[in-house]
Amino acid sequence: MLRLALLDNAAEFDKSKQLTQKIISKIQRASQNELVARSYLEVGYSYYLDTGMDKAIEFYNKAYEIYFRLNEESGLADVFNSLSLVYGEQGDKNLAVNYLKKALAIYSKLGYRHAASLAHYNLGFTYVDMGLLEEAKSQFSASIEISLDIDDKLNLAYSKSALARIFIKQSQFVNAANLYKESIAIFKYFDDEVTSFRMKVGLLESYIGSKDKIAAGKLFNKLQIDYAKYGQPGYPSKFLLISARYHELMMDYKRAFETQLDYSQRLLKNFDRVQEQDVEKLMVEFDSKIKESENLLLLKDNEVKKLRLEQQNSRLFFLILVSVMAILIMVVIGFLLYRQTLHRTRFQKMALRDHLTNAPNRRAVLQYAKERFSEARQTNMNFTIALVDLDHFKTFNDQYGHDVGDEVLKSFSNACASALRKQDRYGRYGGEEWLLVLGDTDKNEVTQIFNRLKANLEKISINGVEKPLTVLFSMGVAQYDPDTDKNVQDMIRRADSNLYEAKGLGRDRVIQ
Repeated sequence: MLRLALLDNAAEFDKSKQLTQKIISKIQRASQNELVARSYLEVGYSYYLDTGMDKAIEFYNKAYEIYFRLNEESGLADVFNSLSLVYGEQGDKNLAVNYLKKALAIYSKLGYRHAASLAHYNLGFTYVDMGLLEEAKSQFSASIEISLDIDDKLNLAYSKSALARIFIKQSQFVNAANLYKESIAIFKYFDDEVTSFRMKVGLLESYIGSKDKIAAGKLFNKLQIDYAKYGQPGYPSKFLLISARYHELMMDYKRAFETQLDYSQRLLKNFDRVQEQDVEKLMVEFDSKIKESENLLLLKDNEVKKLRLEQQNSRLFFLILVSVMAILIMVVIGFLLYRQTLHRTRFQKMALRDHLTNAPNRRAVLQYAKERFSEARQTNMNFTIALVDLDHFKTFNDQYGHDVGDEVLKSFSNACASALRKQDRYGRYGGEEWLLVLGDTDKNEVTQIFNRLKANLEKISINGVEKPLTVLFSMGVAQYDPDTDKNVQDMIRRADSNLYEAKGLGRDRVIQ
């Protein structure tokens, strides 16, 4: 399986397919156990990377059959999540929802209440994308109920604000306003002024919808002051749009028109800027291909002229030859363009993936961290850097061998993929060190992520090791501080210092 992962990482899909066939042959002769099911999942994922969606589904189903026979519920959840990924990629929202529901049922049965709350939340947004607002309301309400029961205040606030958006779509403005007020109170409790500002914009929209001029006026005056401090990408335009509706409510039609015009002009400028960048890039590539084609055609044209002089008495043969050559030239040019595009895609994937774990590598995760840091500098949006080091990793290599150590690294990568949220990223930073980039995260959520990772790494099964292994790790955390952090390396140094402190205090802990 390691060699297959290496080939996938290097985008050598032809060799990967050959090796996949050998693995399939061996798997089919092996006893149908949990390791075989996991191998089917890995083979399916290899096909998924190569856009072989039908084959990916085939092997996910094979894994499902084994897990079902073994009654291994956590494995079934992995299969359902994988199938949801494939069908979501293909745009089949109905099937994606179906598999998410199955995963949710397992979370509920196993008592993973926080995971179940997040699953309800994600299902809600999927239903919103499908236009099924009543179904979405039901999912957000379920997420709210669980969050209240387990005292998960942040997920409670996000779920209430999501439900408020649906109430606005259904013109239930009073209900929307009440939910936004409750969400704002929670975000203020966590000193999250940026998200609180976003919720206040929604509250203003609720007041405007219910034509409450007094409440809308008071809130609008406060938001004008907060706008310069807390506006985020996307929400400045949203605030301008809501401001235009506020002026219309107040019958100040001139300001309403000017604000709406400002909003439209900003959208057009942003669209034009993106379009210009894309067009310039395409023009450069197109000009390069045209020059290559012209040079090739010029060379062939010279050959044709030579043949014309040599074969004046074979006119018909000459015309046939020219036609065949022209077709060949077109085929060669098309093939060269296709191969160049294929190689570029493969090199891009290879450059941003760790060859062992198939996780994002140091370059990829640092690039993402720098992007988030630049965004935070512009918008004051909160984000967090965490450095993770596997405790006593050398012991695994010394006691069981480097192959087992490699499997431990892969298990940690899989644990991160399962435990982190949609807005989070992770990557292998070097050796047994990992870098996590966590968006919109406070200390409480960092602790929850640490605990989820820890739970995922308890008693992992590794081929060749008789007893399940428990992998422990230490985590050092640094949240963005605009006063001291001049670049992302400043945050990484603070996280590294906290990681060193966690190691010094006995490991198996998080220091923030």
